[in-house]
Amino acid sequence: MRSFNIILLSCLLSTAVFSKPIPKIQKSLDASVMIVIKDIGGGSGTSVFYDENRKKTIVVTNNHVCQLSRGADAKGSLNKVPVLLVDAQGGNYKAKIVFVNPSGDDLCLIETSARIPTATLAPVGVDIGTKVYTIGAPKGWFPIIYEGYAGTVYIDNGLVFQVMVVQGTYGSSGSGVYDFNTGEYVGTLFAMYTHDEKKEIPFFMMAVPVNSLRVLMQKYSDNNKLDWNIFGAKK
Repeated sequence: MRSFNIILLSCLLSTAVFSKPIPKIQKSLDASVMIVIKDIGGGSGTSVFYDENRKKTIVVTNNHVCQLSRGADAKGSLNKVPVLLVDAQGGNYKAKIVFVNPSGDDLCLIETSARIPTATLAPVGVDIGTKVYTIGAPKGWFPIIYEGYAGTVYIDNGLVFQVMVVQGTYGSSGSGVYDFNTGEYVGTLFAMYTHDEKKEIPFFMMAVPVNSLRVLMQKYSDNNKLDWNIFGAKK
């Protein structure tokens, strides 16, 4: 039987090269960021909510990306190391980690005072076979867009994950997954399964569905009195 390796996708980021925005996916591209954690590494993220009251933008990424800010000190503060967000136009913004997911879904929230356009969240996850695309910073190249298809949904100890048949590698952690037809955000990449000895060739990717983000946002909203409900931002 062929063995597979599961890889969390954070990496050390090199200088990014910026691509010209693609008109069809302009909104989701504008909401995408590369996350840089000084001298340690980083990943990818998506702007999902702007809090008008506090004038803060909330970005979602993976918990294991946020944990990089602790460095070697596993008990250190999540805000120990500065976090920088870089958008698709090359703008960069200071940010801080504000909330990690206690349920184990590998999601984390980052907050910045910069006004970053937000993605449109899908009302529910995508069906198997739906065409999707991802936007992220594999190996520090940002923004990189991959196309593929949504795969099987798995439930493990109460946690829900979905296969995404798309490309990805180190640095793709936190990449937003979007419905190709609607441009709506449907999930966040967090790991890849490989079948090569160097553990670099992806067999498929795994994503945390959008519903898990809604639950996480509700928890954060309850603690910080955001203008948010589980069905999305209030108008």
